[in-house]
Amino acid sequence: MKKKIIGMISLMLCLLLSVSLVACNNNKHEAKSEWKYNDTQHWHECATKGHDDKLDEAEHVWDEGVITTPATTTTPGVKTYTCTVCDKTKTEPITILAKTEGTVSINSSYAPDKTYDKTPVAAPVLADCTTNNAEGAFSIAWYQKVDGVYGSTPLAAAPVNAGDYKVVVKIAETDDYTEATAEKEFTITKKQLTVTGTIVADKNYDGNTTANVTVGTVNGVVEGEDVTVSASGTFASAAVGNDITVTVTYLISGADSANYLAPETDATLTADILDYAKFTITSKTTVPGRGTAVDGTVDGGIINVGDTFTLFRAAGGSLTVQVSAIMVDGTAVKSVTPETKGTVTLLLRGISESDVAVGDYLIKGNAVIKG
Repeated sequence: MKKKIIGMISLMLCLLLSVSLVACNNNKHEAKSEWKYNDTQHWHECATKGHDDKLDEAEHVWDEGVITTPATTTTPGVKTYTCTVCDKTKTEPITILAKTEGTVSINSSYAPDKTYDKTPVAAPVLADCTTNNAEGAFSIAWYQKVDGVYGSTPLAAAPVNAGDYKVVVKIAETDDYTEATAEKEFTITKKQLTVTGTIVADKNYDGNTTANVTVGTVNGVVEGEDVTVSASGTFASAAVGNDITVTVTYLISGADSANYLAPETDATLTADILDYAKFTITSKTTVPGRGTAVDGTVDGGIINVGDTFTLFRAAGGSLTVQVSAIMVDGTAVKSVTPETKGTVTLLLRGISESDVAVGDYLIKGNAVIKG
């Protein structure tokens, strides 16, 4: 009985082992060679008929990537990554590149400072500048300083007139560089005028220092310009004297005078203040054989009987006369002075009545100005 039971158990074990071997053969997996994948994983499909198992399923293993489209300053780039296991690829955008900051400077060799000459300032060109963006469009603008401030509106053209200015150069933005600007200040200096041959006239003593100046030849005015030079003069002293220093100050006027500097003050000229006395003749009479008697007044001098002096006529010319007699209000005297009162009659030898006329005369000789 015992043996029979053991035999039955052995038979059952054999049957179970047979069933197990059959089941194992039916579930056998064989991977296909081609990889399958999605965005995140890859796998092999099972080659066993009727099976949909995923074999060797795993996350992608991405390489370091390759730039397949370089980025520029205007368009983004593309970087492509490849799975080192299944060759699946993916792409990522590369950010647009930042533009390089453009730079420009004006070379020291460009020197627009000048003295006014009625021509515009020479404009800078690209060759006058240093830049890292020679491909950018080059342009310039001019600005004038007024009351110490540059205006915001550029001038219509290169400056011509005297003044303070600046030029602004610009290199325009390109695909690779930003816009760049530089500026340079400069001055158009007023043109200095000079004068040669100015004359200061001698004058009669009049108690003041005003001088009569005749402007000489003006040098430096650009042809066709409207500039006039005038002058005033001042004696260093109002007293009678010779070769008195006269300071001459020049002024300029005219439509174009703003572009010029008046000639510098000149203190090298001299003139005389003469010791003339004033003699006013009110009437005249011929004295046969003795000359001409003239009635009038003397202002500013001393006249003595026997004096010889020069009589300068207002109409021009002069006479040399000698005083043979003097009377004041009909009374004979030896001399007259600035303090003499009354009508003075001078008997002048050597002239006729027709040589003189009623009016004012200046006399020089023994007449001495007082004070």
